[in-house]
Amino acid sequence: MAENLAEIGIKTTVADISQHILPTIDEDMVGTLEQELRSNGINLILECNIKEITSSGAVTDKNDLIPAEMLILASGTKPNTEIAVACGLKTAKGFVCVDEFMRTSDADIYACGDIAEVTDFVSAQKTGGGLAGSANRQGRLIASHIAGRGYETKPIQWSGVLKVFTQTVAFTGANEYILKKFGVNYQKMIVWTMSNAGYFPNAEWLSLKVIYNPINGKILGAQAVGKNGAEKRIDVISAVMKLGGTVKDLRDMELCYSPPYSNAKDAVNIIGMAIDNVQSGLARPYFGTDFKGLTVLDVRSSSDYKNENIAGSINIPSGQIRERIAEIPLDKPILVICYRGYLSYVVSRILKQHGIENVSFYAGGWQQYKSQI
Repeated sequence: MAENLAEIGIKTTVADISQHILPTIDEDMVGTLEQELRSNGINLILECNIKEITSSGAVTDKNDLIPAEMLILASGTKPNTEIAVACGLKTAKGFVCVDEFMRTSDADIYACGDIAEVTDFVSAQKTGGGLAGSANRQGRLIASHIAGRGYETKPIQWSGVLKVFTQTVAFTGANEYILKKFGVNYQKMIVWTMSNAGYFPNAEWLSLKVIYNPINGKILGAQAVGKNGAEKRIDVISAVMKLGGTVKDLRDMELCYSPPYSNAKDAVNIIGMAIDNVQSGLARPYFGTDFKGLTVLDVRSSSDYKNENIAGSINIPSGQIRERIAEIPLDKPILVICYRGYLSYVVSRILKQHGIENVSFYAGGWQQYKSQI
């Protein structure tokens, strides 16, 4: 709604009770989207609870007035199960309980879509929620069962995509919040790459995140943000995830390549390779924006470093590392950062080859760091 209102010239504010927009997406992936909203004139107010609506607008829990002539409340949804409850059907957590063929507690009544209970693919917990794709597939499943050739429903991965002005965000599986909630052990990787060959027109930055089980490599979730190709990468990862694949399968996926559409090493391959490097013990990734107790080694060009840098960091361009390695202080762990994560990985390997073990690379590089501040 904010996007459409802004597009027709209406000054718009989005107030969100959360620390970041889009709770389906992790905080380290929404920065680009929040920047996109602000760059298109949206006034974004986070960690803001609306306690009162007046004729002048909305009053926050900090007693600030957000002036407005029109307010749109988007406070969530809940299933309308009144008919089901009136019929005496079994419900749980507000959803109609169904079996593997979408039959309710009355074998002659089926339920599907937003009101029906489903199984979460990652946690195996019973839950519910509305997705058009899964609702349509459930409709076919029910019709097939009634016709005598039924098949069982499958767990839901919660794959989705949405547009934020020129950006696209796509996702599948669980995010970090959900995994922490259910006590699931996980690791993650973030890469920044181009949507297609960088020397070809229409190449745009694409950030991709994969969350995985560090023991067996099974994919637990993925998120992508970019102007081109975000949904394509998530569709691929969603299919691998559905079929029980692992992060090594991402490394080995054979995907379409031509400069207008992709790179010879697609983003899906790159993130699979990056995870493989970590699992093989070749390198250790770093995430976040807290650099206390670290020596930050910025290996970007001197001009990029002078333009903007992390306070207290040191700059040695990647091509000069071997001859200037003695300049690197070794009294603290070393964090290497480059522009998008690749050269920082390479430099971390060079340092290890020179006997410097306590070193990590910034996953996603300066691009990822800038998206979070």
